[in-house]
Amino acid sequence: MIPSPLSRSIEDYLKVIYDLSRGEEPASTSAIAEALEIQPASVTGMVKRLAEIGLLEHVPYRGVRLTKAGHREALRVLRRHRVIETYLCERLGYPWDDVHAEAERLEHAVSG
Repeated sequence: MIPSPLSRSIEDYLKVIYDLSRGEEPASTSAIAEALEIQPASVTGMVKRLAEIGLLEHVPYRGVRLTKAGHREALRVLRRHRVIETYLCERLGYPWDDVHAEAERLEHAVSG
């Protein structure tokens, strides 16, 4: 069962896995760890948890892929991030170069 709302950590994993697997190739756990700036051992536990709740498929030594549900949730998180970036830039006058980091901080506080 997919928790609602998703934790910040789960949302971050989904975004990273989505970005890493755009070419339909599985995302390696080492690439996920590098992108999230965490230890590979930390990724292993979360990958297992995300597979158990149906957000991704893990094939040992080959990598991970988002399931349909995982893909849907990743897109939801990414859309929210983009909306926040656009709002910060167009409505609040933030320079475009600065909005990504601020959107990262705000996206988890804004309901999806």
